[in-house]
Order: sequence, then C-alpha cells, then structure tokens
Amino acid sequence: MTRRITKVSYDGEEMHIEHIIQREGYSDTYKMTSEDAPTQGFIDALQRLKTLIPYWGDMTTEQTQNCEIRGAFFSWKRDVFGGGFTALRPLKNCASPMVLNMPHKPSMPYSDGGDEGTCLTTIENELLLAVCAEAEKYLDGERAQMELPLENEAKS
Repeated sequence: MTRRITKVSYDGEEMHIEHIIQREGYSDTYKMTSEDAPTQGFIDALQRLKTLIPYWGDMTTEQTQNCEIRGAFFSWKRDVFGGGFTALRPLKNCASPMVLNMPHKPSMPYSDGGDEGTCLTTIENELLLAVCAEAEKYLDGERAQMELPLENEAKS
C-alpha cells in the first residue's frame, strides 16, 4: 500500500489534503478538510515555494514580495514525480488577489529524448517533496499544538 499526496492547500483557517492510496490492482482517492492548524514546519515548507515564483512566473523578486503560497499539487504519472503550486498576489486597485497557478513540471521527462529543460531542478524537486512530507505528517496526526487552558486559569 502506497499513499501519494496529490493536492494540499491551507488558507490560514482550513487545511485541505487530497491523496491516493494505491493497493495491488486498484487505488482509492481521499479528500480531507480540517480546521486543525498544521505545524509550523508545514507552513514553512509551503511558503518556501515562494522562492520559485520569480523563475516559474517570469517575475522579478520585487513583484513576488507580497505573494502568499496557498497550495501545491503533485502527480506520479508513470512513477515520475511532478508538481506545481498556487500563489496569491495582492493587487493595489482590486479587492481580490491575483491567483498565480504555476505550471506543472515533472522531475524528469516522461519519455526518452524529452526536454529536460522543462523539468524540476533538484532544488525545486526537494521543495515540493518537503511539502508532501509535511502533508504526510499531518495525515498521520501531527498538527499544531492547540492552546490548552491551564488549571489555574480554569478556576478563575
């Protein structure tokens, strides 16, 4: 049995994770939404994708300064890992942000002779896999520590 993360998003209030569990001969798809906050490690891994926006989005670093990463998506086509991500960029003259859907990139060409220039670099691959690893931890129950009232505070 193999669990593969296919999509994650976190808007500061709700966590969404989609994943596939592959079994011998078939697979099951699961979608989960939770109000349990993720760990800081998950938030950091997701936000590190922001470093990819200038290259993937053909933008200057200054243009991406206020961007916020909202989610990432992953594929495992023919056992080749690939992925991309979504960012929001606030706009000066609009109440809604611009949504930047970065393109999907495979970690290696799907066929012999494919264009390696359109594939993930080692660093890009590691950044996306780090988000997957944090999502796996979330599914396994690792969440942000909730505030628990102290005994003395409960009596007052």
